[in-house]
Amino acid sequence: MKANKDMIPLKEFAKRAGVPYTTIMDWAKAGRIKGVEFEETPLGKYWTAPEASLKGLQRPKVGRPPKAKPPAAKPRGPKREKR
Repeated sequence: MKANKDMIPLKEFAKRAGVPYTTIMDWAKAGRIKGVEFEETPLGKYWTAPEASLKGLQRPKVGRPPKAKPPAAKPRGPKREKR
């Protein structure tokens, strides 16, 4: 393992971000966290992230996106008078 002061394990990153560890792992694998490093060790995989990337972390919006508004109705011809 590389000893770098600026890098923290993803479990610590998750605690500081207030996000579940599994979510942080998903984000790291998807490339949403900048500067994540991965190292294979005899005990398993070891993921670290720069401490500075906590500041730029943006959570995705939660919930269903709003429905698209229907297109505006086309104006019809002039109104006719009732008889």
